[in-house]
Amino acid sequence: LVSFELHAFFDSLSWFHFAPGMEAWLRCISKALPLRIFFDYFRTVFTDPGLPIASVENGSTSSDTHVELLEMGQGAQKRRCKTCGGPKPIRSHHCRVCRRCVLKMDHHCPFVNNCVGLRNYLYFCFFLFDLVVACAVILGVMAPQMPEVLFETQPVTTAHRVRIIVAFMVALFAECSLAPFFVFHLQLILMNETTLEFLTKRSRRLRRRAAAEGDSLENDYSRGVMENFTEVCGAPPAVLQRHFTTVFELLVPSYVTKLAKRNA
Repeated sequence: LVSFELHAFFDSLSWFHFAPGMEAWLRCISKALPLRIFFDYFRTVFTDPGLPIASVENGSTSSDTHVELLEMGQGAQKRRCKTCGGPKPIRSHHCRVCRRCVLKMDHHCPFVNNCVGLRNYLYFCFFLFDLVVACAVILGVMAPQMPEVLFETQPVTTAHRVRIIVAFMVALFAECSLAPFFVFHLQLILMNETTLEFLTKRSRRLRRRAAAEGDSLENDYSRGVMENFTEVCGAPPAVLQRHFTTVFELLVPSYVTKLAKRNA
């Protein structure tokens, strides 16, 4: 599907009648997007989302594990998973597909055939962002051609017309689906919540299961939008943090903003 969209995109560039040098430069620049998509896709697929290690409970932790436990607030409380019997730190969950517990599990994604958790959540968000940007670029290039293709104002082959229409509709459907999904995950980052935690609050069955397993139903991890964003994505440049905070506060519920001011 990506190859089909890429071929239709490059074929559409000739419609603008750019100079040969300009068109060659645009083609080279445009190849960066699919390369970035595949790069972040494979990082999401092949990065372990985070496995609770039995040695954590015995005190023999590596530096990476120590950082993860500090990030999740894991300390004195020691629990074991009722399904696999392994250690179950705070915010970890057992994935029935992968048959293992995952640190700070967000969800199991069938499109990447992997769980999205503590270690690969950032790569997953990058992958979503790459797809949203790529679809927007394809729509921006093909939109001016659609009236000509639909109303046959210029002589074009049937194969070209079908390819442009199908590619445009696929990109439009993907953009309408992925853009809200990306915004949703951006909101989760700013609230320091996972998808499972978000759904648990809104499902009676999941609330009962969480209560039975001793999981908290409150958002005890949010420290304010900028701190939450920095925890996952790293700190933005200092000169831009004030502007970032202003934009972020528009995307989250008011209680997250109040919490940030209370903790300041």
